[in-house]
Amino acid sequence: MRKRTLRRRALLVTGLAAATLALSTTGATAATAPAAADRPADFYEQRALEFQKYVAEVFPAVVPEANAVDVTLPADDLGDYWDDMGYLAHWVFFEDAVGQTGIALQYDEPGHFGMTPEEICADEQLSCEIEEQPDGTILVTSVDEVAEKHHILTIRHFRADGSVTWGSGYTYDPHFDGDEGPIRDDFSVTEEQLTELVTDPELTL
Repeated sequence: MRKRTLRRRALLVTGLAAATLALSTTGATAATAPAAADRPADFYEQRALEFQKYVAEVFPAVVPEANAVDVTLPADDLGDYWDDMGYLAHWVFFEDAVGQTGIALQYDEPGHFGMTPEEICADEQLSCEIEEQPDGTILVTSVDEVAEKHHILTIRHFRADGSVTWGSGYTYDPHFDGDEGPIRDDFSVTEEQLTELVTDPELTL
């Protein structure tokens, strides 16, 4: 596995960037979603380590074709944690039969995510579907085209407590370090695999 030198990425700033998924840091998932209780920087640092360990364990089971799995920490991109962050986000890089690639995962506390399902689908996208789940939670599945042959599959799980866990798969290697993997015919993970990850009850703030 090649060594990856991480740098500050669009994953960890507001808005939609061509390289990766969208992140919104204002507003609420729903107008009535309460903000999470005050949390110190140490909470996010500890939770990030727990996420890293857990995802490293479950990802190969969910995506068995993945090898050389490398789960980053949010601080690798952000440089630090701070009080009341409201979210954590990180990369899962891996290799498969096609080549090097990765997915992004993000966890938003209640009151942190800034769009409703309807607002997401109102944006210009290739496709967007809202599905209510048997437990009353909502899945939003969308596909964006950020450049020719560069597509992003994003699945967001709006949970009953107002938190949102979501992830993105790509038709390209999202880590632009000069040694990118190839453009793919399909996404780096399937819709079913990404859904299994973002609906995992352990992956939540």
